[in-house]
Amino acid sequence: LFVIDEVSTIPAKKMRRITFLSNSKHIMNKSYEDVIHRMATHLRDEPSRVFEFKDDGRPIIHTFFNSLRSKKTNRVLRIDAAMIAVWKHAWSLAGWNPRVLGLEDAEKFPGFENMYEAVTAIHPKMSGDRYEIMCYLRYFAMAAVGGGYMSDYDVIPSYMPADVYGTLPNNGNFTSYSGHVPALLSGRGDEWERVARRLIEEGTKRQNDYRIFSDMMALREIVLKKEIKVVRPLPIIDSVLELERHEPISCDYIRNYRATHISHKFITHGGFNMHHRPVVMAEAVQTFHTACGGPDFFDTAKMELGLLR
Repeated sequence: LFVIDEVSTIPAKKMRRITFLSNSKHIMNKSYEDVIHRMATHLRDEPSRVFEFKDDGRPIIHTFFNSLRSKKTNRVLRIDAAMIAVWKHAWSLAGWNPRVLGLEDAEKFPGFENMYEAVTAIHPKMSGDRYEIMCYLRYFAMAAVGGGYMSDYDVIPSYMPADVYGTLPNNGNFTSYSGHVPALLSGRGDEWERVARRLIEEGTKRQNDYRIFSDMMALREIVLKKEIKVVRPLPIIDSVLELERHEPISCDYIRNYRATHISHKFITHGGFNMHHRPVVMAEAVQTFHTACGGPDFFDTAKMELGLLR
């Protein structure tokens, strides 16, 4: 979760590593930043719209959002709204139906109250850390909706067309595409429940640790115990240095990766400020689409906003 409440144009001096960004007409053009701002505005003004979903028959990609709002305005923080808007549009262009889950979805899990108590009992500090609580509860939200794919909302598709990857792999057994980092996961509903319970078990073992044993740390334990499937080599780009080594970006290269994680590490290693994360996400999508002949991210967004006909 972020406390920054603005999205700013990326100054040229920040572009030290990714040349596809430094050569970008989009990032250097204020109008494209405005497109992302407009995409995010309706989500920010009315938080319930973040969770609006209509099943249209396309394969579903989920994310989980803890609706943290500005204390001054009670609106969704602008950085979160922008990232979710970009996430939704990026996955939709890849043929998926994006769905944002929240606490209300987790509460539909049978016996949720007991699971909530178990999560808050993982560590003495847990009851006061809403972020860590939500990280554990998102697995129960996925179980409650019947499972499927889930990504963090800073993960965008590199080459993951829904018509190719829409069916769950490994007979629906729980699968990670980023090792012990829960950036992109999939599984049947019962598998999400199994893993959710196992994470609590692993976390509870570390009650006496100085800090909270996060869901990612707990996931690492069950990965090491080979209790879930991990796709190798990892089909996810998680480093700006990885992209830099393969410039100019080609479609042959992109086809090796299903998604890109625009993480804190990705942003800081690229020399950017966290304010720029939604713009970097959008520009990465645009770069991949340009390489593989996909639709223009910004033009399609403008069409949806009624700014382009």
